Amino acid sequence: MLTKAMIEQMAVNDSALANGKKLADKGCFANLKKTEDSTVYWGECAGSGKNPYRTSVDMSDEKKLPVCRCSCPSRQFPCKHGLALMLLIERGETFEVDALPEEIAEKRAKAEERETKKAEKAAKPKKQTASSIKAAEKKTAKQLEGLEMARKMTDELMTSGLATLSGTSIQKFRDLATELYNYGLPGPQLIMNRIAESMSEIQFRGERGESADAKMLYSQTLRYLIKLNTIIKKGCAFLSKKIEERTFDDNNDILFEELGGIWKLEELEKIQSFRDNARLVELSFEVVEDRVKDEFQYKSHCIDMDTKEICANISMVPSKVWSKIKIPDSCFEMLLIPRVYKYPGTSRVRWDSFTTRKLTDEDRLALISCAEESFESAVKKFKNYIKNTLHEKSMMMLLPVASIGMAGVNLLIEDAAGTRIRVADAPLESGTTTNAYCTTSFIENAKIIPVDMKNVGAVFGKMFYDEQLGEIRFHIHSLITKEYVLRLM
Repeated sequence: MLTKAMIEQMAVNDSALANGKKLADKGCFANLKKTEDSTVYWGECAGSGKNPYRTSVDMSDEKKLPVCRCSCPSRQFPCKHGLALMLLIERGETFEVDALPEEIAEKRAKAEERETKKAEKAAKPKKQTASSIKAAEKKTAKQLEGLEMARKMTDELMTSGLATLSGTSIQKFRDLATELYNYGLPGPQLIMNRIAESMSEIQFRGERGESADAKMLYSQTLRYLIKLNTIIKKGCAFLSKKIEERTFDDNNDILFEELGGIWKLEELEKIQSFRDNARLVELSFEVVEDRVKDEFQYKSHCIDMDTKEICANISMVPSKVWSKIKIPDSCFEMLLIPRVYKYPGTSRVRWDSFTTRKLTDEDRLALISCAEESFESAVKKFKNYIKNTLHEKSMMMLLPVASIGMAGVNLLIEDAAGTRIRVADAPLESGTTTNAYCTTSFIENAKIIPVDMKNVGAVFGKMFYDEQLGEIRFHIHSLITKEYVLRLM
């Protein structure tokens, strides 16, 4: 079923969507037709040329987004004519039933043939030739060499102390980190750049006399150093095993991404890391600018209504093209996803297409039931999670809440057992900032909601450890009641 959310998702940018709406509103289409099974729609749209553009929308594959085709010269897919035709379909415009045009049938057949070949290629085991094994072995050996170089750098830093990393030595550290990219290790390179960024910030804070912030940054930098050391040790064992067993395609390990590997959908298909017919509800949408990676990150935090797992769909856009492309949209309805792919060892997911429907009272009750049993069980789960030095020192969670209220100057959440957790803003990673499209502080927004609410149901957000105060805190992203979901992000 075609929805407005789906059409907006498909639009290349806001301008294309706006132009598509204008064409649909002006009645520029004629000869509107569709197949008897209502899977293919087509029509003619008046353009600037002598002949009208022939536009079609193919929705025969329910697991994928509609395929738009048009005879116009635009290089945008879908073009404004395709968007306009989809809007007419969504609005319930009248289409006359007719036989599928031969032109569309031929293109459809070719597309099906390509998909069949692609599926056969994916299903067929990749043949390991002597030359491909030798190339993979050479690449892996170079990565091991790079990890050894990184080990020497971290050992020297841990021996001399973080305080020695300042001024020109920070730039030298950055230059050495850049070398890791040449060894095929963008993951460790990123962590080293975060260390350098943190130390630069510490130096700046120290000069301004902001010792409390500097202390927090020192703790963060130490965590980066510990994580890097773990990646080096485990990465060496992981890569050495590959060379020893001569198995270079088996990447079903969190270290694959930590070393800088990038998953492809066909690879996730191969290891069957996916789930069909998923029902997800988005509970927050973060937009983060990462200066270290020079990119913007769009993080859609969702909960799987069937597995009760929290996941995140993350889109990364280079800063230099950020202003030129369409920003991913947030969704306030139930996401119905034909196939959702899961990245091994992480909560990250990805999907190609989806439809939506309105959330019902039953959905919200089911959403509340997805929460952890209690604060006690949630804290235990959180502590076990952060024991892994490869994991972030924070965790997205859905907590059961009996009430939210103020105790002096502190905002607290409380469960049915009377256990309380203080609400606060979670610190950002070094070199990152939350951009203007995001709410950055629940405390600031607390004044616009009834903070003494009883029987809230559940709160969604980020549990983290406040190292300065030595206690676990919670950054609220959304509130869930039987009547509504109040999103703060």
